[in-house]
Amino acid sequence: AAPAPALPSVGTDGTPLGNGASAAAAAKAITTSGSEEGPAGSAYGLLQAKIKKAKNNAITIKWTRVPGASQYIIYGSSCGSRMTEIGRSGGSTFTQKKLKKGTYYKYLVLAVKGSGNAQTVVAASKVIHIATTGGKVANLKSLKLNKTKVKLKVKKSFKIKVKAQKKGKKLKNHRKISYESSNPGIASVSKSGKIKALKKGTCKIFVYGQDGTSKTIKVTVK
Repeated sequence: AAPAPALPSVGTDGTPLGNGASAAAAAKAITTSGSEEGPAGSAYGLLQAKIKKAKNNAITIKWTRVPGASQYIIYGSSCGSRMTEIGRSGGSTFTQKKLKKGTYYKYLVLAVKGSGNAQTVVAASKVIHIATTGGKVANLKSLKLNKTKVKLKVKKSFKIKVKAQKKGKKLKNHRKISYESSNPGIASVSKSGKIKALKKGTCKIFVYGQDGTSKTIKVTVK
């Protein structure tokens, strides 16, 4: 029998975490990345991975199921260390137990389809950083925005203002508040939170913190 064709090492976006890349290539990129934000190719809006619950010795994360995905591979480690695969799920939650209290841990969820060596990437979540309770470190409680609905004319802009509320004593920043557009062709958003209207239509801007706590802004471009 002819050997199976090699799976692509990068997805449609040119990264190992992009749609269509082999799960093995994604695994290599994730587990060898020294960055606290993880390798390129991840997005917030598809999986929306976030904290569900934190206890002294356990963390539960949740995410949104992605159409076409048959399984979710969870990578994790304590913050500052390289991630390894820590579990798989067919659902939309995962709990890691036997953790140290008052300690930050990080996670990345990889949505895949197919089976065995033929698994390919559907989507990859942003790396999220979550602290266990019982110590001096904190997680986010909520985000407050100056607006959740914005109407703009083409070429006009709007600056998002965010107020973060923490839950606990001290919040150590592993990543700043981040922004992502569901359709950058209609409205783009800068790293500092400036929305720019580009074409008529509607889209969402996701505003999210390091543990995945988020708020959504509906943008209408007239």
